Amino acid sequence: MSGEPWANLDDLVDMRVLQRLQDTFAQAMGVASVTVDRDGIPVTQTSNFCPVCDMIRSTEAGLARCMQCDADGGRIAHERACAVGETIYNEPIPVTPESVFAALKAANAEGLPRKAA
Repeated sequence: MSGEPWANLDDLVDMRVLQRLQDTFAQAMGVASVTVDRDGIPVTQTSNFCPVCDMIRSTEAGLARCMQCDADGGRIAHERACAVGETIYNEPIPVTPESVFAALKAANAEGLPRKAA
């Protein structure tokens, strides 16, 4: 995937809307939430984080560990979503790592012209 031209999330979605959606979701579900890029770097403010998480993320070392964990979680998610027998998405077609990657590339290709505009 290296060398691929990827659009930034803020080129595809209004970040104020994303933040409101994330805040509302976190509050309604009683969970902590933050949206990160593929490298684990936060692109939104945290939502509904507990004081301990805020404290850990307030240190350079703690934030670095959290960002690594967030990045690893994103990389693992696509693998688990494509696990044999996984039905959470109830897709009528086979979902494979290759098809997920193709979908991401297609979404990126759709977003790049918007970025250039």
